[in-house]
Amino acid sequence: MDPAEVLAAYDANAAYEEAGSVVMATAFITACRRLIGLRPASGGTDGLNTTWDAKGVRDELARAQQWLAAQNAASGRIGRSFAADLSGCRR
Repeated sequence: MDPAEVLAAYDANAAYEEAGSVVMATAFITACRRLIGLRPASGGTDGLNTTWDAKGVRDELARAQQWLAAQNAASGRIGRSFAADLSGCRR
């Protein structure tokens, strides 16, 4: 992904909490990781300049990870796995 695509993914998925979307949160986390990895922290094309604060992005990343972990815990998911109660199943 180029920097413009990373920023677009960051912006498009930033409302994961308001939407209650695990998919958006996961995409936002990926965008944060990629944004942190971009160097330099500023740049621009066609007269448009963008800057970002790596610490602020790290803070947003941690917040999204905490939110996602809480959603997974509330739904019984462990990572990408699902916990199922099969005690009522018959053979």
